[in-house]
Amino acid sequence: MIVKDTRLSNGNGDFFQIDMLLLCPNFLLILEIMNISGTLYFDPAFNQLNMSKQEKERGFRSFNTS
Repeated sequence: MIVKDTRLSNGNGDFFQIDMLLLCPNFLLILEIMNISGTLYFDPAFNQLNMSKQEKERGFRSFNTS
């Protein structure tokens, strides 16, 4: 089953959105869709994805807790 654009509550009054959720008998897969342009590179020292475009730079921090 594919579920698109689902808004869920964490039970504490906060909400979050899942772009696409693929449900299978043995697993589920959460897909977050992003449209990022420019030059992308991963910086392992800071554990983040960096985007450079037209002399501007932005970092996307990883939320991986492992």
